[in-house]
Amino acid sequence: MDSTIYNEDVVNLRSLTNLKGFEWQHLKKKCRELRLEGVMDSYMNLTISAQLIRFILYMEVLMILHILLLVVMVSNLRLFILLPYLMVALLTPFIAWPIFKKNLKHPRVVRIIVSVAVALLITIADLFVSLCNLGKYLLVPSYDHVVIASIYLFLPISVAKRSKAYLLAVPVSLIYFAHMVWRLCISQSFVKTRITSYGLYLISLNFVMSFCNFQRLYETRRWVVTRYQLVLQGITFKVVLNEERALLESILPQRMSHFLREDMSSRLAYESRNVFRRTYRNRKLYIEPYNEVTILVADMVNYTYLTNQMRAHELVEILHELFVNFDLAAKKNKVLRIKFLGDSYNCVAGIPAFYPTHAHSCIDQALEMISITQQLSNRKHLNINMRIGVHTGEVLAGIIGHSKWQFDIWSKDVDITNRLEASGAPGLVHISDRVMGMLGDQYVVKNGTEAAKLDPILQNFRTYLIVSRNSGSVELSESEENYSGSSRESFASFHGDVYDEIRTRAHRQMVEEMSNMPVGRRIGCIGPSKVRKESLQEEYLFKSQIRPVFLTFRDLKMELKFIKQPDLMMKYSMFMVAITAIILCKVVLIDQDESSDDVILFRVKPFGFLLPLLLLCMLALFKKLWLQRRPLTPMTQPKLVLFRWLLKGSELIEGSLYVRVSVAVLSLLMLYFMSSERVFSCDIAQLEIDIIDADLQNEPPNLKCFLPWAVTYAVGITLSLLLIFSGVPLEVKMGVGFFILFFHLGTIHDYYGIAFERSDSTNIGLKADWAQSWYLIAFFSVVLIREQYFTFTAKAMF
Repeated sequence: MDSTIYNEDVVNLRSLTNLKGFEWQHLKKKCRELRLEGVMDSYMNLTISAQLIRFILYMEVLMILHILLLVVMVSNLRLFILLPYLMVALLTPFIAWPIFKKNLKHPRVVRIIVSVAVALLITIADLFVSLCNLGKYLLVPSYDHVVIASIYLFLPISVAKRSKAYLLAVPVSLIYFAHMVWRLCISQSFVKTRITSYGLYLISLNFVMSFCNFQRLYETRRWVVTRYQLVLQGITFKVVLNEERALLESILPQRMSHFLREDMSSRLAYESRNVFRRTYRNRKLYIEPYNEVTILVADMVNYTYLTNQMRAHELVEILHELFVNFDLAAKKNKVLRIKFLGDSYNCVAGIPAFYPTHAHSCIDQALEMISITQQLSNRKHLNINMRIGVHTGEVLAGIIGHSKWQFDIWSKDVDITNRLEASGAPGLVHISDRVMGMLGDQYVVKNGTEAAKLDPILQNFRTYLIVSRNSGSVELSESEENYSGSSRESFASFHGDVYDEIRTRAHRQMVEEMSNMPVGRRIGCIGPSKVRKESLQEEYLFKSQIRPVFLTFRDLKMELKFIKQPDLMMKYSMFMVAITAIILCKVVLIDQDESSDDVILFRVKPFGFLLPLLLLCMLALFKKLWLQRRPLTPMTQPKLVLFRWLLKGSELIEGSLYVRVSVAVLSLLMLYFMSSERVFSCDIAQLEIDIIDADLQNEPPNLKCFLPWAVTYAVGITLSLLLIFSGVPLEVKMGVGFFILFFHLGTIHDYYGIAFERSDSTNIGLKADWAQSWYLIAFFSVVLIREQYFTFTAKAMF
């Protein structure tokens, strides 16, 4: 069997994590070997409309709420300020409409154009608000983070084949960065620290979103390969089951093989229920009477002489060749082979279904067996022949035994057949008068042997010897219908063309399953009602199995099985956390006055959070780093106790749900407190004095403690990191996200409201604290929508 096709390591995540190199490289290679890239692209294309419709609905709600916020919060509102948000709400659906059309000539080009158009529309509308105010005070963009995140997460360019979402996200980021530099120059508040802070924020945002896009590609590929493996195993199981049934029916009558399968199933069920009990259930005895059949018993002449003169393997080869040809002849003559033991070969005609020429079938089988034996004897220069007895009568057929079953027949007529064989002549078929009465004149016949007349049973009736078939007679076995109805194809064919057919069927079924896979098309499917009904059937069935909001399975066992899957990307997620933490140190630790010595305290304290994050990152990566040196086997375990503990901790971070969740939550909270540490360390009394002095001089306040927008940017980056922990349950991430958001909103509006109120706003007349609150709420809603959709598709694939 092709090992590249049927490989348990494809879906065994614990084996995948023990390989040298990166998991996604092994998975990508395996996906190509299995020729699943096209299937994966088809699935990704299915998600485009579902994701885009969610983005459109999100933008509609977001723009309407923003307009309502301005109407309520801004006095003397000029209506033209609302125009950009109205245009986004009205034009976004029309620009995105071509995506939902069927049979596009150039779908990839259309997706790129739509993505660029939507991103530029929101960017221009966002910057238009700032361009309307070229005065002294700076207006900060409201939706730079939303645009960048949407390019990577929702717009069609993020999931199109071989798409490079960063080719659109980076130019948009540069537009925002250039606008910020220009506006700072115009407002005469250009400072290096603010430019550095905003630039690092855009870099980290692109960095995190690129990782999310890459992670989605990895997870989708893993889902597709795992699904394919399950489909392949299912089809292989069915084929093997059919081959097993055919094999059983080549040995047993069809009804008995059916009984045997049922008995095996009931025994397995009984033993699984009583696995800890040493109790055994007696197998049911199944015996079936057959009133008229023809029995054949054959024995090899000079077999004892051969055993003494030939080597064992040579003798086995001869017996194998004979019995294989006997079985092929039995198939042609519609005779059921009962058993062979040593040099004896027993079969019967008329089982499982009666047919009137069963005697002819046995005689034809006997003559063909003699011919096969003589041909082999002449070819190999051996002195062997067959002595065969045939009799017609009634039998009881059944299966006996407990652990090893044996199908056999019993009756006095079976004993008569054995006596006919024992008293027969080599190269001839010894038959009873009852068989003779059913044959007619189609065979050359002579009187029976003298040994039969001396047998106490056989002397009660006449016996005959069949020499050959009369010339010109027709072999009925070639013109009769096959009554057995059994398929006796060789099981060895399974390893050849049959398996190629299995692969073809698996790919065909994968394409069909992917086309009906739940991807949230209930609100995103646009097309004929027939197509919609077929595509949504499985989606409605899946949605009945999960709860709304948190999307947990209604079956608790299924939910636990899902969330306890190992997260092989956890170590890379922690690496992202470490990189982001380093960037945040620069974002939040910069000062407007670089010559001030008072900031040294603020530069040192956040490293108390950075160091544990770096240590957690190294612990998560330890196993992968160790695998780069040598394969991980029981013989290559680290010798040092410290390294063994580090390896165990690294495996727990990947494999244990509780450890993984604890590490993720702890990392996010440390990032948040690191982002806000400088706020909490600020001298609020001195801050109020500085703000009052700035108000008296009618100047913007010089906030030496911290930059409010830099802190908000840092918190936004922290919220974005919720996206990278794919192995953490949705409800946990939502809980951590709401905690960070509400805690920071409390900081903005309560404890340090005086500082945030004096910072830059996003709209003329809108208080800066409310602007920053809306900035974070808008971004957190993007995170929630993406996480909920990601969880939906992951559980649908599961």
